[in-house]
Amino acid sequence: MANNNIKLGIGLAVVLVALFTSVVVKYSMKQDPTMVSRSEKSGAHAADARVVDSSSESEALLATDDDLLTTLGGDASEAPEIDENAPVVTQSTEKLDNRRKTETTTAATTTASSKADTAENKKQKAQEALASAEAKLNETSARLDGAQAALDEAKGNRDRLQSEFEAAKAKLEEVKRGYDANQNENYKRGLYGFYESIGNGDGMNAFNASEYSSAVETGNAKDAASIENVKRSIDFLNKANQLRADEGRSELRVSYRLMALAVLNNDVASNNGQSANNTGLEEDLAFGYEDPFDAWYNEQKENGGDDFNRLMKDDAVAMGFAFSNKNNNVHNILFATEEQGPGETVSVSEFADKFNEYYNNTIKGKSITAEEEAYKNAENALNGAKQTVSDKENELKTASAAYGSAKTVYDERLKALQAFN
Repeated sequence: MANNNIKLGIGLAVVLVALFTSVVVKYSMKQDPTMVSRSEKSGAHAADARVVDSSSESEALLATDDDLLTTLGGDASEAPEIDENAPVVTQSTEKLDNRRKTETTTAATTTASSKADTAENKKQKAQEALASAEAKLNETSARLDGAQAALDEAKGNRDRLQSEFEAAKAKLEEVKRGYDANQNENYKRGLYGFYESIGNGDGMNAFNASEYSSAVETGNAKDAASIENVKRSIDFLNKANQLRADEGRSELRVSYRLMALAVLNNDVASNNGQSANNTGLEEDLAFGYEDPFDAWYNEQKENGGDDFNRLMKDDAVAMGFAFSNKNNNVHNILFATEEQGPGETVSVSEFADKFNEYYNNTIKGKSITAEEEAYKNAENALNGAKQTVSDKENELKTASAAYGSAKTVYDERLKALQAFN
């Protein structure tokens, strides 16, 4: 009987220790789950110690208390059953469950917010990309407009030069039709050629005998002896007589000899910038005037200057006139009395008739170099304009391609941004 009581006591002690350990372990898990293994080991070790150390004590207690089994709820065969897996609910357990629920909710909220932030960032980047594409599109659009304007301008310039080229071409063809190579030499010889054509010895001798003959530049259209400048001189011969008539003076005739001497003096004066009269005849000379009678008549009439007085000389019977524009405008007029031997003379109108007849023939021999040069310049200018148009067309193609690429990028980025809406 005593042995049974001892065994019962030991069993009860083991059960109590196991129950206490279970409670401690579960409480520890709520506070710190990492303590489970340590609590279990500690509980088992304590139980073993109590079994060994308290065996004698248990025997004494059970020996003196026969009602122990009744107090615990029955005899050994009816020992209470304890469910060690049953959960132990405490205030700490509830707090842990609530904290876990809160953390789960917070985590879900954070995830949703993170996703929203990511979408907003992507939309912002799409907006920035669209803005960049729009700026590029505007830039290429401006370049395209500029290229088109430049092409239009180049085409306008080409068309203008095309018209100028056609005019130069027509002019060249016209002068070629009237050009007579056989007359070219006569045209270049100017006044001397005229004298040869009419067989005037006075004029030819004046050229040949003068020490100034080398000053004549044959073929130079600006020389005083050129056929063009002799023709212009006829107008000044007429004006001299008109002014003399206004002052009540007689009409002067044209001397072939004085015309030649005037040309020679003029060429030397043009080269030296000063009078070169070595003829022994009276002369008026003017540098830089369009109309020399402004200097000889208009500016001196009131005061009776020397040039005016020579122009109005009462005993003068003949005159000769020359004009050149090699080195600025130079005009001069020579006067001769009957005693000074003017040689063969004719009226201004007769001189003009003979000279113009010669001029109209020799003009066919006028050099066409100027027209040929004008044609060549017009052709070169036109070719340059055509090349410019070609270059501008290529620039327009490049600008158009750049605009097309920029438009494609812009449309793609606009579509990407619209996907967020």
